[in-house]
Amino acid sequence: MARYNPSFVLFPGDLVEIWDDQWEWDNWFAAVSMYWVSEDGLTIPIIPAMGNHDVKSSGDYDPMKDAPSYYGRFNLPGNEQWYALSWGPDLRIIVLDSEVMGGAAWRKQLDWLEGELSASKDYLWKIAILHRGMVSSTGLDQRMINDLAFLFDKYHVDLVMMGHRHIYERSYPLNWTKSSEEPMKSPEEGTIYIVGGAWGGGLSSPGRPKWFSAFGPASKYSFVLIDVFENGTLYLRAIDVENNIFDELILHKEVSKVAEVPIAVISAVTAAAVIGILYLLKRRRLQ
Repeated sequence: MARYNPSFVLFPGDLVEIWDDQWEWDNWFAAVSMYWVSEDGLTIPIIPAMGNHDVKSSGDYDPMKDAPSYYGRFNLPGNEQWYALSWGPDLRIIVLDSEVMGGAAWRKQLDWLEGELSASKDYLWKIAILHRGMVSSTGLDQRMINDLAFLFDKYHVDLVMMGHRHIYERSYPLNWTKSSEEPMKSPEEGTIYIVGGAWGGGLSSPGRPKWFSAFGPASKYSFVLIDVFENGTLYLRAIDVENNIFDELILHKEVSKVAEVPIAVISAVTAAAVIGILYLLKRRRLQ
């Protein structure tokens, strides 16, 4: 992963297996110091989301009592459970906490999410990250679809990056407001859901493709690399441990004016995490 020199990593949860095992956290950060190093010798920044193995229990948990190792190691925006940040003028990253589903915090998060999506409607690209797989080959989480997917439809979130299952799979563009039985014909009409949980830990059984499956499910160790070009193109690749590209996707949007943004511009959190999922993002200029 580090050989691609990414600007940062999006990590949708399950940094460790046991939430309060100090050895696991120490071991992971030691590996980060050794391997997560950019070409200029700096630790690659990480933008994390909460996973079910990172917290004592789900629901209305107390961050510092029920997930002290996670929140004690990161300095995140907002209330730190759910937050958003920008990378340059055209990308908005929205990080959600799927472990509060069903409690009062869940409703608070949903209210925040709609306000955030409304305020971010003019960004060229919007990517949401959460841990639990609301759309995957093992089934659909109807509660999360009802609460989240219709907001993603309303404000057109481009990609939803998920973890939880240790596989890779990608959906066709989906718009649950228009249809719950068939995919959309183009990315402009819907959101693409990606499970990228095969970066570490034991691999999961892949299951079988569903009506919404565009690729996979594939049970192989891998990560996802995304390049954002300044001409309005987003290029996604799934890469395995032998450096083979086994899935790719190109999205393009028309832009009226190409923004002159330095490649090094990044608004992210400089920190790190453990086993689970990996998502890489780089900005490039077309030569």
